[in-house]
Amino acid sequence: MTSHILRGLSCGPILFLWLCLCAQGPATAENVKITPACKRLVSLSPSLTETLFALGLGGQVVGVTRYCLYPEAARTKPKVGGFFDVNYEALISLAPTSVVILSEDMRTHAFLKRLGLRTLTLNHRSVSGIMDSISRLEEFCGVSAQAQILKTALQSKVETVREKAHLLPKRRTLIVVGRSSTAHALASVYISGTDGYYSELVEIAGGRNVFKNKTANAAQISIEGLLALNPEVIIEIIPHLDRHGWNKAEIIQLWQELPHIAALKQGHVHVITGSWSDVPGPRFVLLLEELL
Repeated sequence: MTSHILRGLSCGPILFLWLCLCAQGPATAENVKITPACKRLVSLSPSLTETLFALGLGGQVVGVTRYCLYPEAARTKPKVGGFFDVNYEALISLAPTSVVILSEDMRTHAFLKRLGLRTLTLNHRSVSGIMDSISRLEEFCGVSAQAQILKTALQSKVETVREKAHLLPKRRTLIVVGRSSTAHALASVYISGTDGYYSELVEIAGGRNVFKNKTANAAQISIEGLLALNPEVIIEIIPHLDRHGWNKAEIIQLWQELPHIAALKQGHVHVITGSWSDVPGPRFVLLLEELL
């Protein structure tokens, strides 16, 4: 997993499919019989919002969080706060028939239940979870045709990557998923454990997570820890890099402070900055392609 990291495949077909799905417009009575539960949807996560739009349910989405920026149409939807500061008054005012939330957001789920609102809780912490959420939305909202198209395309891309990766060596890979606001500090990086979404994608793409611990959240690691792990490949995921005033060359140069690590000797430090790279939704295939 050296040159094949970030060597990538053409993402044209998948991106084209994604744009077609998002552009197909709302699932109206003329083409799909939407269930009553999905007439007015509020989404409390960017990954869920993307999934709803990919299934042609953008017209049924009446509210999103301020972090829901894709597709473009999501930006115009009424906002109901963020992850930790849901504006329940604004949410209730939208009269949703259902609120779609992530499974880890149990406090919000409990509060919505107390308010008497219908909820649909989905798990996007893994590829299988994302695929399962599409199936559950298929049944919950009555969008079978759209769901089958999306699932087939995503599964096809996953299998294509698996087949190509099978022929490549499984190199020890460090997955950096965050750092402090001060970029110039390697001791401030956070890495993914083996139970993370990113670790799963790296495994599919032919790598092997060098950090064997399981982490409920990203774990911070010291310089000594980085040296002990001695990864052969380093992947750092920093979406919206420019917002921090950083650039790829600056981040890669920073890693040169550890020249004895195998990844540095072999020149395999990669920075991924796509806006989709931290959103575990249907666009996970774009990240998967970059990891191959």
